[in-house]
Amino acid sequence: MGVSSRIVPNISKIVAATDFSEDSSLALGYAEDLAHKFGAELVILHVDQPLAPVMASPDLGPAMDLGAMSRIAEEQRIIAQRELDKIVQRLRDHGLKSRSLLKVGSPFLEILHAAQSENADLVVLGQPDESESAKAIGSVSPEPLVLGSGRPTLIVPYSGNFDTIGDRILVAWNGSPQAARAINDAIPLLRTARSVIVLSVDAEGSSDESTGEAGLDIIAHLSRHGIAAERRRAAAEATEAGDMLLSRAADEGADLIVMGVWGHSRLRELALGGVSRHLFRHMTVPLFMSH
Repeated sequence: MGVSSRIVPNISKIVAATDFSEDSSLALGYAEDLAHKFGAELVILHVDQPLAPVMASPDLGPAMDLGAMSRIAEEQRIIAQRELDKIVQRLRDHGLKSRSLLKVGSPFLEILHAAQSENADLVVLGQPDESESAKAIGSVSPEPLVLGSGRPTLIVPYSGNFDTIGDRILVAWNGSPQAARAINDAIPLLRTARSVIVLSVDAEGSSDESTGEAGLDIIAHLSRHGIAAERRRAAAEATEAGDMLLSRAADEGADLIVMGVWGHSRLRELALGGVSRHLFRHMTVPLFMSH
């Protein structure tokens, strides 16, 4: 299968979403590292969710009037802007070009809009922690964001501390257009990696050589971009592919997985085992994903 030949830009603008939690601060730290690495502008986004009306009840007491709600919302915005200003000033003190965006509304929609309106080369998010209560940014599921934004997205796990991101990269390859797009979007990272491994994933028991041939094509494509990649092959049932990718990443010492995200009907998603969703929930290394 042919690989997209569109021009691959450098990473010149990164949008990083934060809710000021420890989890999103970890993701922000890696966004800062990448901004330094590529000389990129770093746009820090925070989204305040509108206050829900509180109705009168025996348990909650009298209803909150609109004036009180407006004052609380304004206080929240002032506090959030102060936090953003601190972050931006720190980044500027470290030599980065940075600015902030403070929005009020749906976190998903505002991150989606910022990714598009800012023409971001990369969006950085922290992995949602499903064991905690929903937070403004932490409640955003990465999958629909990757599918809807048209921008590559880096998701950083909420647990673990990674000395590097993008030093040793594992690329999940199945010959699909989505995988080709993810690889082209990741070329700036692949060029600076010390090691790139392309893992061709075959269906268990399949004798089809198309994936293997496409794997050779993608190795040649990367070589033309100055990237010396090693090729690996593995077989897995669709329902086991997510665990297999994470296992191989651990075996190879990878600090980043690059893969395409597939949009399916609900029936097809069930049939394929929801590989991307499995990785979103159980990631052990950061994921660079594109659609």
